[in-house]
Amino acid sequence: MAFLRKLTDEQVAEIIERRSTGESYNKIALDYDVSSSRIYELTHPEVQAAKQEKVKARNAAKRAEKKAAAALEDGDDESMDDLDLNEVDDVEEGEDLGLDLEDEELDPATVA
Repeated sequence: MAFLRKLTDEQVAEIIERRSTGESYNKIALDYDVSSSRIYELTHPEVQAAKQEKVKARNAAKRAEKKAAAALEDGDDESMDDLDLNEVDDVEEGEDLGLDLEDEELDPATVA
């Protein structure tokens, strides 16, 4: 079966009409060479809308991931400022971070 077959607007209208008369998902799916779950999606717009939102969210996450990777690779400070870094773990006071700064003097103007 070709599950990714593109249906025309006329075919979708026919499918919705046939389903409204009580015809089974499987029978309609066989006639259009698609899955019965595709027939269900077409006849239940809320399912199709939820699926589209999920795809949009996944695509947005992929774009953000690519942007972050590119910014890190390029060392682009401006792009890095746009990234959401809220997932950084809090550091407990006195926790050893592996930094040896005892012998160095830090200029408060340069430490962010």
